[in-house]
Amino acid sequence: MLEAFRRWFKPQRPVRPAVVANIWKDAAAWAELSRHTFKCTREGDGFVIDAGLSAQPWRLEWGPSQRTYIQGHELRFRMELQLPSGLQMLVLNRSLLESLERESFERYTEVNQTQVDVSTSEEMRWVTMFPQSELATQRVLRPHFAALSSSPSQAESWLNGELAEALVLAHASVLPKEMPWVLMTLRGRVYMRMALPEPKAALLNAMSKLFVTACTAALRVSVSGLDGAESSTSAATDSLAPLNTAWQSDVGSKK
Repeated sequence: MLEAFRRWFKPQRPVRPAVVANIWKDAAAWAELSRHTFKCTREGDGFVIDAGLSAQPWRLEWGPSQRTYIQGHELRFRMELQLPSGLQMLVLNRSLLESLERESFERYTEVNQTQVDVSTSEEMRWVTMFPQSELATQRVLRPHFAALSSSPSQAESWLNGELAEALVLAHASVLPKEMPWVLMTLRGRVYMRMALPEPKAALLNAMSKLFVTACTAALRVSVSGLDGAESSTSAATDSLAPLNTAWQSDVGSKK
């Protein structure tokens, strides 16, 4: 018994970031080739890649899931764009939408709640609160994706053009329909997350391109105003300005 307690309280040797980086050398090599910064988390259970778009920083993380609807590890992105606070849009694959709807229904009916539980994720609350866009101009997306927003026309505008094309390509190549995936704008930022057991370089590259496309499209919607007026993609990209905020993680030394 005494020996068991000794083992329990014995300090654990931390995993050296350099060793962990070697495990994910494929991802580290991709980051270096793309001129991004690769770092391992101190816990040794994931990594962080810092990148940028027109001097605007964004962050990629791979590590243990932070959402109940994703088991194991997940890939997540975040970029601060100072979008209008009223720009609240959510795009997700239909398999996840159905799962969140079931979970939300069960949670609220079991405890007989009359208000939305603020401890749940924004994704689940929005599925309950926001109406779905009919995707009238993006019918090719209907079988695979759903879009929700406080103003459905905003989500429709977000998906117009390059973002819709990128989603179709991702669905056909690197984004299986059963894999939980979410893209959203919240508190001035763009977020994306998905289940990902193994971070292969090709998938990191594909999803990074999708994320950057989503950020540029979100800026297009924001600079055109919340009334859905049109604006050029180049004007949206030109509005990017350097900011120091990014996804906060406890990271170790560079590879």
